[in-house]
Amino acid sequence: MAVPDLDPTFSLEERDEYQNRLNTEGPYTVESVHRHKDGRIFPVEILVDHIEFEKNEYHLTFVTDITARKKAEKDRAGIKTRQIHARKMEALGTLAGGIAHDFNNVLSGILGYTALAQRASSEDPNVSRYIHQILTAGMRAKDLVGQILAFSHQAMVRKVPVDIGAIVEEVIKLLKVTLPSAIEIRHDIPLNPGTVLADGTQIHQLVMNLCTNACHAMKDKGGVLRLNLVPVTLTEPESTVDGRLEPGRYLELMVSDSGHGMDEETLLQIFDPYFTTKDMGEGTGLGLSAVHGIVKSLGGGIKVRSKPHAGTEFCILFPATDREAEPEAREQDALPGGNEHILFVDDEKVLTEFGKELLEDLGYAVETRSNGEEALEAVRTCPGKYALLITDMVMPGMAGDKLADAIKKIQRISGSSLHRVQHAVARGPP
Repeated sequence: MAVPDLDPTFSLEERDEYQNRLNTEGPYTVESVHRHKDGRIFPVEILVDHIEFEKNEYHLTFVTDITARKKAEKDRAGIKTRQIHARKMEALGTLAGGIAHDFNNVLSGILGYTALAQRASSEDPNVSRYIHQILTAGMRAKDLVGQILAFSHQAMVRKVPVDIGAIVEEVIKLLKVTLPSAIEIRHDIPLNPGTVLADGTQIHQLVMNLCTNACHAMKDKGGVLRLNLVPVTLTEPESTVDGRLEPGRYLELMVSDSGHGMDEETLLQIFDPYFTTKDMGEGTGLGLSAVHGIVKSLGGGIKVRSKPHAGTEFCILFPATDREAEPEAREQDALPGGNEHILFVDDEKVLTEFGKELLEDLGYAVETRSNGEEALEAVRTCPGKYALLITDMVMPGMAGDKLADAIKKIQRISGSSLHRVQHAVARGPP
């Protein structure tokens, strides 16, 4: 057999080049590929030397199969890429969280006063309609900030046992009345598949974002949207976009489409904030970054499979819990009122003014303070005066939780107590 029979990349034109290199450099090493007897191509390392033996000159080559080494190098490169991606996402998350926090303070005032104006302008239908549009735009901005906070892992949420299957069914019902007829929905959601510790609103947002992206990939030619939910048990670590997921019990949600798919370069960027393949005005580029943030905050993992013209599949793994889902709380028809004294603390003046006006409209007596120290002094002066404390959590100087603890100590010493302490989250509009 000749060399080209073993090495499909070798050409006779290169033989002189190899000979010249051997003459000038001496023994050298190159990487190439060889053909196995069954036709399989595998990587090799070739050491080339020139020797004399019994007055004859020979080329001497040592060929080593380096398949295992190449796989290890690829694995290390993948780990390095994921590490760089994780550091980038962490840095962007810190920046996004800070911006979102400041923006929420402004947005809370806008939404609050708009709601008050809406209640006071019911007699003029035009003014009511204008205010309604302002409120609608403000709520869209609130949702956008929520996505930023979810991406940055800074959203303040209450994790409770959640039935993901019920949430997926709800999303499917919404999609069926909004999707074009060219897109078919197929789903396999078992009854009572299990629960996870999560925020139901975030899970709804996650599923809706994945389905919306899938439908967008099929908007031109139509296709099939599939949703499957199954309980799985990992017996060994599982590779995900953020590394390895530890063994344990999980709920696996798979959302796939038969759309245009993505190449490898696009796959590396899909979780970056503001990256989007959609046309201008069709997307913010925050949907998948919010999905990434939500899943990571729950201790789960994401796997993605996609090829150009072959569709995309997202696989979300949620850690399962044995706790049963909590029943949904019933919505109140109207805000309750009262006449107790309330202490409202926030370093944003517009929020304290809005809070005071809203609560006084419900009958309460309200005092406001702009920082924790001033609020603490007010309680020291009249320990038994206030029935409720509403405080911003993130403030210069004394944080909201520290203020609450300090007030409880004063109440214990004085023999009186607050009826309730409420931590108002500054990162989210009321």
